[in-house]
Amino acid sequence: MMMPKYKLIYSAILSVGLASFSLNYVTHLNIFAQASELTTLVVTASSGASYKLAAGSTELARATIKTHTPWTEGVQEFSGVPLKTLLAAAGIDEKIARHSTVKARALNDYEVEIPGQDAYDYDVLVADQMNGSAMPVTEFGPFWIVYPRDGKPELQDSRFDHRWAWQLSELLIE
Repeated sequence: MMMPKYKLIYSAILSVGLASFSLNYVTHLNIFAQASELTTLVVTASSGASYKLAAGSTELARATIKTHTPWTEGVQEFSGVPLKTLLAAAGIDEKIARHSTVKARALNDYEVEIPGQDAYDYDVLVADQMNGSAMPVTEFGPFWIVYPRDGKPELQDSRFDHRWAWQLSELLIE
């Protein structure tokens, strides 16, 4: 699946075909830069402070959730960084985070607002692995907001399902 904002780069590759080496080299640099953006989640506070999380990073404490989802079959095991840990890494105090809104933005421009309180009440996870493997963009990755649905009956409600943003690229804390 090709994302709309990458169509221009893809078109440039096709049109370069017989162009000079230098033009071809620059095109490849652009593709590399775009690909690296797919494996990095940017967390930005309203103060302007930010934190970048690379998929598979072990820099921050990781956690695991085993749960069903409305989009997959059977119990899945998700691994990643707890949302509250990411908020702290971005320099956001817990008291402020609990009263903030986390705007999750996906690669396809899907946006959803998540109450900051969810990070603490439900131990929401920003997963970058499912069943022990990295998640490619074609399978909900590189990052997916995951709630421990099986552990809390109230989370088995469509009001929470829309908060499960996948192909996550950015978190804005307001």
